[in-house]
Amino acid sequence: MEIKVTSDTKLLNQLMNGLSKEKKIDIGIFGNSIAGIAHDMEFGKPNSYIPQLHKTVNVPPRSFLQVPIQEELAPNMPKKLDEEKMVRFGMNYVAKTIKDEALNVVKATFLNEGYGDWADNDPEWKEYKREHGYDEKVLGYTDAMQEAIEGKCY
Repeated sequence: MEIKVTSDTKLLNQLMNGLSKEKKIDIGIFGNSIAGIAHDMEFGKPNSYIPQLHKTVNVPPRSFLQVPIQEELAPNMPKKLDEEKMVRFGMNYVAKTIKDEALNVVKATFLNEGYGDWADNDPEWKEYKREHGYDEKVLGYTDAMQEAIEGKCY
């Protein structure tokens, strides 16, 4: 009696093909005048001048990219990926899903002011914002920085 075992490796080959093509994901602020300000907000900036208050303050680091992506996105990402779609659509699906989820995490970070980790605003700055009708949230002056964040897959 002869036993013959065959296997269809077509899907496996498709997945391997998709995984071998390099994909890159960028999340951040690109080619925008706000990029420098965003860097200072992410990592902090001693002796930052606030023209509206005519004074210098130390801006503490308030991570809206690195820490949230490492602490909120990375641990939960495997649950967000659908294995069937990974096989079917390959790295394009994986890259787009990671980009979309990263942008969601960044938006949530602004909404909840750094998951409670951001240092509060200078009291005079809070008062200025309140008096002039601006959003009183940390990093919520005009929302321009939040709106400038984008994701790219290529």
